Amino acid sequence: YVGADVDLNRLTLGKDPGSVLQILGSDDPTCMSVAAGSYIVLARNSDAAANGGLPEPTYPLGFSLTNSGGPLWIALPGPDDVTPGDLLDETSYGASKAGYTHRLDPSQLNPLANDDPMNWCDADDAEVYGAGDHGTPGAVNGSCMIVDPNLCNDGGNMRAPVAPGPGDLVITEYMPDPKAVADASGEWFEILVNADVDLNNLQLGKQPDKVEATLLSPDCLKVSAGSYIVFAHSDDPMVNGGLPQVDFTFGFSLVNSTGGIFAGINDMVITEVDYPSSTSGVAASLDPNMVDWCQAVDPYGLGDLGTPGMANPMCGMMPPDNQCLDNGVPRAIVPADVGDLVISEFLADPKVVSDTAGEWFEVVATKAVDLNGLKSAKTSDLLANAPALVDENCLAVMPGDHILFAHETDTLLNGGLPPVDHTFGWSLTNSSGGVAIGVGNVIVDTVTYAKTQAAGKTTALDPGSYDASLNDNADAIPWCVATQPYGDGDLGTPRAENAVCGQEPPPGQCDDNGQPRDPVAPTPGDLVISEFMAN
Repeated sequence: YVGADVDLNRLTLGKDPGSVLQILGSDDPTCMSVAAGSYIVLARNSDAAANGGLPEPTYPLGFSLTNSGGPLWIALPGPDDVTPGDLLDETSYGASKAGYTHRLDPSQLNPLANDDPMNWCDADDAEVYGAGDHGTPGAVNGSCMIVDPNLCNDGGNMRAPVAPGPGDLVITEYMPDPKAVADASGEWFEILVNADVDLNNLQLGKQPDKVEATLLSPDCLKVSAGSYIVFAHSDDPMVNGGLPQVDFTFGFSLVNSTGGIFAGINDMVITEVDYPSSTSGVAASLDPNMVDWCQAVDPYGLGDLGTPGMANPMCGMMPPDNQCLDNGVPRAIVPADVGDLVISEFLADPKVVSDTAGEWFEVVATKAVDLNGLKSAKTSDLLANAPALVDENCLAVMPGDHILFAHETDTLLNGGLPPVDHTFGWSLTNSSGGVAIGVGNVIVDTVTYAKTQAAGKTTALDPGSYDASLNDNADAIPWCVATQPYGDGDLGTPRAENAVCGQEPPPGQCDDNGQPRDPVAPTPGDLVISEFMAN
């Protein structure tokens, strides 16, 4: 919103404080004049056929806005192209709702009022522009019906919300990695209510130091003791995997490993849970004893496991420390020792999807062991603080098994990987990196590399050298670049036997950077003798 007749030339824009991402009109000497009372639109694409039908004119936006939220600022020109001048306005926003703008109430058009999230709201369903998204780009915003956080409407009577205190709310179940639908549609968590309270102003997020959503409503969000409240990305059972109940929606994403969830009031944590890993399609379920966690066993909707909106079943017999359940019978965990597991393949630089979605590594078992307690990291010295695989059931593997670790379990997102056995949260580097696995203080296997990894191709260990004493240096023999495509087109053999290194291409084909293909034969005119030295 423009409050005075000004020129936009060389104003600086950015997200993180002090970091200039764009200078308006830096390559245009024309005065970028705007009139008081107008609304200007900055867009990544000026073509109405490509930008969803935004009204003209638009000004170029040179950086992306993150769906999960973040800061935004605009400032005067600075002394150079990387330093902003005096700040004109800054604000921040939470997770965005797909297809809806987040707007400031038109009565609050000043740089102080837009710092308060209470003055913001999502566009109305009736506010449709262009190709069908919702908002009022270039025009006056609709009203947000600003809510007084100190009062709520209880059947026509305004009263103060009854805020929950410690113990009044307990996170009892969560699904960070649905299998039946995509994570963005099917993630959810459940909270047990232990007292009659209101959820107005309830703060939510993954970690208490970052509030990612706040429940705001003019009405009192009353919940009763003994009820189970389900929070999900979508309230449509055709989209969310068939959830039988959704009470509230949230926009921030859960993570598959090294994650957490919290709920609080006025920056005071009421309930929280942290988890090292998750299982695809299986919710983590809190036993009614409010102490033990286990994997859900009851199917819902499209087949994922959990009891959203219902009391959880008992976890059953929990094995003692250093034991796991083998078909329901407790036995001692058989931990991997040095060389029992061999790192056999890794993809540090996927090509068909992003690194955060498509990185993976593979481990081959040389002995029958359990993966319970196994940790992974980029280097062996980072294993001490790495999260371990935790499961009440025995994660048994047999000699010859190929175990696949990946960032993402969804085959539509991870480049078409076969079923992923376990997830990991750290990043592989494209050069000067490695993979290490261990149990407790035992380093089971470690691999390092200095060379830049080939984009879209794994580095694979020759199957004749599945030996932890032979695979330390991935830059040298017996390692080589994979040649066989998988999934969406990257090269590798995830969860399967590697190809023999150094194989000649099939008869009639040639080797093109490790990939066999048919030679492209020249036709008449393609080659011309142009010079020779006979003597």
